[in-house]
Amino acid sequence: MVKIHGAFYLTVGIVVLFYTHYVENKIGSGRLRFFVLVGYLFLVIGIAKILIWFINRKKETKGELGYIGNKPQNVKNHLGYCPRCRTPLRGNENFCYFCGQRLR
Repeated sequence: MVKIHGAFYLTVGIVVLFYTHYVENKIGSGRLRFFVLVGYLFLVIGIAKILIWFINRKKETKGELGYIGNKPQNVKNHLGYCPRCRTPLRGNENFCYFCGQRLR
């Protein structure tokens, strides 16, 4: 299943709310309350997803020596280190899998 970013939910919520407000002013009745609720629902979901993303992102960046994300688990069978980020290399690689530095 595809993960949808919170910014998409925020954008849809804002568009639905503004368009509903625009149509309400043209029609002059309160018949579009369902769409207002849907717009607010999308806004709440978007804000929640972005907050969860920020919380998870902060957990990933904790590390040593400037590593961002998870360090490789199998470091016993490495053949050397990347000259830029000092990540252990796993095999006959042309580029560092972590930072993209050209190795050969």
